[in-house]
Amino acid sequence: MTSLIAPDPVREHVMRLRSAGASWQAIGSAAGVGAMTVFDLMHRSNRVSQATAEALLAVRQSDLDLSRVNASGAMYRLRSLQAMGHGSTRVARAIGCHEQSIQRVVNGEARTISADLHGAIAAIFEAWWDKRPPEQTRNERAAATAARGRAARLGWCQPAALDEELLDTPGYQPFAGYRHAHGTGIAPEIRLNQGRISTQNEAVRCAPRPSSQAAPREEHEMSELANASPSESAPRPSLPGVRSVDCECQAQPGAPCTPTGDHLGRYMRAEQCGAIDRQTLKEAVTGVTVIAPHVVVPSPARAAEIEGVKAADQVVRAQLNAGFSAGRIDANAERVLGGRFEQPTATSEAFYCGYDQTAATYAREARELEAGA
Repeated sequence: MTSLIAPDPVREHVMRLRSAGASWQAIGSAAGVGAMTVFDLMHRSNRVSQATAEALLAVRQSDLDLSRVNASGAMYRLRSLQAMGHGSTRVARAIGCHEQSIQRVVNGEARTISADLHGAIAAIFEAWWDKRPPEQTRNERAAATAARGRAARLGWCQPAALDEELLDTPGYQPFAGYRHAHGTGIAPEIRLNQGRISTQNEAVRCAPRPSSQAAPREEHEMSELANASPSESAPRPSLPGVRSVDCECQAQPGAPCTPTGDHLGRYMRAEQCGAIDRQTLKEAVTGVTVIAPHVVVPSPARAAEIEGVKAADQVVRAQLNAGFSAGRIDANAERVLGGRFEQPTATSEAFYCGYDQTAATYAREARELEAGA
């Protein structure tokens, strides 16, 4: 007769492996059991066989393939680079990998990629996000035109329109479509080498976009704004507003920079022109995590949507850990979403939209596990 024991010690061990980045499949393969067996142990089973417990407890991090990550963030980075004119061939040459590997990510054919490739794509993205490729030769012009043409046909947005806070979140999708961007200059020919970008003249570690993009005066103003405390409430004058001025991203007066908000640089220009007051600029700064001209200040609706995504992520993760089935997750999400029809506003609708999309993504993944996919 099969001996059954309490699963708590095994669950704690599996949770540690999951925290290290292991998938259900990787843990199951290392233990010699099915991925669904591991999932059921964590979410449903009140007992586990002695043999399964011993097999799982014997798994160590060194036994696991922890080098795979979700490919969606890398896919959107590569697609946005194509909107700037950087094709798969150019990216693959910079990274030092096969062009086919890049094409599979761009086409959405790869669900996971190695952590090394993900890091390399992120490094190239940081180096080229606001730069155009060189177009001095016929081949360079043809490659850049082809990349931009494909991005335009498929509606891929430029890098500035991506939401960096959510880019690697399950279920994230850019809300902007293709828009021609001139960029701030020509991207250099680079070679990636162990996290460093090597150019003809120097080798520099890939740095986040923000601090390297601001002019000295802007850096001083941004530091001042970031450290400033909100002023006491006072009557606010009626001013034209941030969209009464244009933006360096080519957005004309009256038009938003992106569907999700306007660049912080536009707020700074509007304040300098007297279109908004200093307090409005300070409030814009409090709504972003990085202070730099290219950062998009979320509109109220977009900020609400982000909160909806975060809420769903927290709630559904807790439900999965508690053993909820995909059907039960869906049912609970529907109960939450029922509130969207009670005195709806654009902001509340945005929150529920973010919640709905994220909950649906997790429910779909739970169904795939239940089906043994």
